[in-house]
Amino acid sequence: GKYGTACRFDGADDYVEFGDSLKTSAQGTIEYWMKIEGYENGSTFHFYENDTTDYIRSYFDSSSNRIDLVIEDDNSAKINVSYDLDNLISGFFDKWLHVAWIQDGSGVSLYINGNKKSLNETVNNGNWWNDHLSLDLVRLGFGWDYFSGVIDDFRVYNYARTKKQILEDMNGGNGSNGGNGALKSPVLHLKFDEGRGATAYD
Repeated sequence: GKYGTACRFDGADDYVEFGDSLKTSAQGTIEYWMKIEGYENGSTFHFYENDTTDYIRSYFDSSSNRIDLVIEDDNSAKINVSYDLDNLISGFFDKWLHVAWIQDGSGVSLYINGNKKSLNETVNNGNWWNDHLSLDLVRLGFGWDYFSGVIDDFRVYNYARTKKQILEDMNGGNGSNGGNGALKSPVLHLKFDEGRGATAYD
């Protein structure tokens, strides 16, 4: 993995699933390392109550080489943004990318490898983060299609991380520095360092 071991998804039937245990707020951050190893469509994460009408998910579209973030509420898209990975000068296939999706209460932004990216926006206004991080089921590596690649150090915070904090996470920090001396650890942190078995621990 990027740090220690990681979780490899074969693009066929691998995924990690866990029930709702997250404490969320109107703001939030979802961070992870990923390495795309196959040119197939696949979901990196999928939080949902109903996987087709009420969800938050990120998806790699192999036909356009884009990753997206979509939030739907009652079958209506409230957030729909994407980024073209072909814009990365160093490339993206079979390379470690640090991804951070951030909701500050007014819309979603994206950082890749610590740099803020300009998003393609279909809709990106309003605060639709909280309910969809508190839904019934969370999956990594599968939503509508299976992800082919590796995911490591998956974190969810219940506040918007700053660029400085994102860089600290990239460099292997524990994610506890919330600023102003406050201790704000992730509400979910999957390191995937178990090395064996079928269970990932928070």
